[in-house]
Amino acid sequence: MLLSHQKPIIWIIDDDLICQFASAYKLEQAKIKCEVKSYSSGIEGVKVIEDILKSDARLPDAILLDLQMPVMDGWAFLEILNNLGGGVENIAIYLVSYYFKSTHVVKDLNDKFVRGHFTKPLGQNDVVKIIASLQN
Repeated sequence: MLLSHQKPIIWIIDDDLICQFASAYKLEQAKIKCEVKSYSSGIEGVKVIEDILKSDARLPDAILLDLQMPVMDGWAFLEILNNLGGGVENIAIYLVSYYFKSTHVVKDLNDKFVRGHFTKPLGQNDVVKIIASLQN
């Protein structure tokens, strides 16, 4: 749970640099200021989480996770995250993709981390929903 004096930490894990930039821009324009970090692969995201778990650093409050990435896609990232301990269960994952199949929606409903999914590019209303969910 996010404390009232803390800015939300939101990560963007997406191999598409334009989508990273666009999502970060939308988040930075929100009325509630947040700390935004971007990573270009699921592997990079997992590595940083593992490093945080070995330190006193704060885990992200939310991750905007692209499903379609080379080497490690979003589903593989979620599978690894499900096997980590140390407070990762408090991370809210929002799946982002250019399209969603009905099988994606069913699969994400069965994952304990996934709080929702959004079609790229994120809209300002999407950002408002994400940030509001972190404050509840």
